[in-house]
Amino acid sequence: MLSGSLKKVFARVAGGVPLKTVLIVPFVVQTTITVGLVGYLSFKNGQQTVNNLAHELMIQASDRIDQHLKSYTALPQQIVQLVTDDLELGKINLDSPSLQNLDAYFLKRLQIFNSVSFIYAGNEQGKFIGAGSVSKNAQLSYIIEVTDGTSNKNYVSYATDKKGKRTQKLNTLPNYDPRRRPWYQAAVKKGGATWSEIYPLIGVADAGLTIAAVKPYYQPSGKLGGVTAVNLYLNDINSFLQRLKLSRAGKIFILEPNGLLIASSSKQPSYRLVNGKIQRISASQSNNTLMGTTIAYLTDKFGSLEQIKTKKQVEFKQEGQRQFVRVTPWSDEFGLNWLIVTVVPEADFMEQINANTQRTILLSIAALIGSTAIGTIAAKWVTNPIASVNSAAKEIAQGNWVKRVEIERDDEVGELAKSFNEMAQKLQVSFAEMKYLNLALADSEQRLNQFLEALPVGVAVIYPHGEVAYTNQMAKDLFGTDIENPGLIDKIYRAGTEQLYESDRFPLLRALKGETVVVEDIEIRRNGKAIALEVRTIPVLDRQGNVTFAITAFHDISDRKQAEIALLESEQRYAALANAAPVGIFRNNLQGNCLYANEQSLEMIGISQAEAMGEGWTKTLHPEDRDRV
Repeated sequence: MLSGSLKKVFARVAGGVPLKTVLIVPFVVQTTITVGLVGYLSFKNGQQTVNNLAHELMIQASDRIDQHLKSYTALPQQIVQLVTDDLELGKINLDSPSLQNLDAYFLKRLQIFNSVSFIYAGNEQGKFIGAGSVSKNAQLSYIIEVTDGTSNKNYVSYATDKKGKRTQKLNTLPNYDPRRRPWYQAAVKKGGATWSEIYPLIGVADAGLTIAAVKPYYQPSGKLGGVTAVNLYLNDINSFLQRLKLSRAGKIFILEPNGLLIASSSKQPSYRLVNGKIQRISASQSNNTLMGTTIAYLTDKFGSLEQIKTKKQVEFKQEGQRQFVRVTPWSDEFGLNWLIVTVVPEADFMEQINANTQRTILLSIAALIGSTAIGTIAAKWVTNPIASVNSAAKEIAQGNWVKRVEIERDDEVGELAKSFNEMAQKLQVSFAEMKYLNLALADSEQRLNQFLEALPVGVAVIYPHGEVAYTNQMAKDLFGTDIENPGLIDKIYRAGTEQLYESDRFPLLRALKGETVVVEDIEIRRNGKAIALEVRTIPVLDRQGNVTFAITAFHDISDRKQAEIALLESEQRYAALANAAPVGIFRNNLQGNCLYANEQSLEMIGISQAEAMGEGWTKTLHPEDRDRV
């Protein structure tokens, strides 16, 4: 309400000011204010640009990480499926006392899918075999690690050549049982393809943290046979993050919802050695200040990292400098649930933005001087022709249809003048056509009314909401003023009874629902007299099939109903006299078909009423008498 009042006040004040002043003064005031605020706005714009740029960089980095993780984690699940299929189809098995015959199989798979680090399998008898790659001093070599009947339950590592032939025993770990390992237990617990927890790698392969894609395989009987697995070194994710270019001091790190670090773009390790054992590091305990501060802020804002279920973009200040943060939850169909966190300091971009702000201020001042002069000239150039158009419009409003605007210009104002002249001409033609059409419409409506008034039946037109649009005189004579009464339906009876006509069967209401209805069982009461009606009602539809109105026609059939009743009574009296007569009475048509037989005649010839109808009665005649009857 207040906004509307202000608009009206402004319209009244501005409406009394000449157009030239309205164009020039606001333009100059607006430009002056713009120059005065340009420094502040330029700085704010720079900050917004930094904000947008930082967010764009973080989005791009998050998208690249998302794509990398999808491709990096998809292949291991495909490999475990292949190995599981081979085990379940019997192409390979882990039942032999020695599993050396499988060395070439697992090494070949590792060489084909060289982006994974270790492919292996263990069974319910505690046997284990796998092939892995080891990179040292930029040299790639391969190992086979096995626990079988020849290793005395030890975990033995062998160096191997490219064909899978063992060349040297490298290491032995005692009392190894794959069934106790996290990767094996995760697959058995899930009962299908999944991921293990992140755990320290054992053996001779690269030290550090790893995660395994795992899947159980089953014997033909349905009994668990064992588990196949493929390792991914988290060090590889670290390397990928460190290759990403974010900003000078920006950081990227991936962690689990419990806060444990998985990988980061900094040199911050994701684990540490405690008493010779690998121990994972929480991101909040990182020696990287930016990482630790970011995790502390996110935990404080959302309660815990586990509460972050959707993408979040936030910012906080560290030592007075804004830090832009984007958190992207990442998961896959096999159970991984990680958080990708990107952090970009505002200071990485502000130096160039400040220089741009200063240049913008200088250019704005120069633009003020030039634009004010140009605006004054342009206002005059625009207002003079508009005044001519305004004068011509007033004359046309007074009925001077021949008035035209003479402006010889090819710009928008010239186009306005041409359009105005064309509009005036079309209005002149349209006004004449409208006048003719109005006369024709009035004449057509008059003829239609005369036609409807001359009809010997009542006619009514009803809109969908129940309003009576039209009734002819016959309808008014039959119903009186009640024809436009909304409660009319409560005064209509089923013919010959004291029962009100059912509203859901009322022809007019059915027509408004799209039905075409013809009934003659309706009766109205006027002045103590019952009037029987035949009612025909049809809906009128628009192009979309919706009912726009309904037309109903009705007339008095009381005389016809009385004649039908009299005929019925006459026939009943005839039947009573015929049945009471002491003689047989037959009534046939010209073709000899029986139309009626009284009871005495039926007793004489010994057949029933149904058997006598038509030619049935002739069956009782003697064959020699039929031609004579």
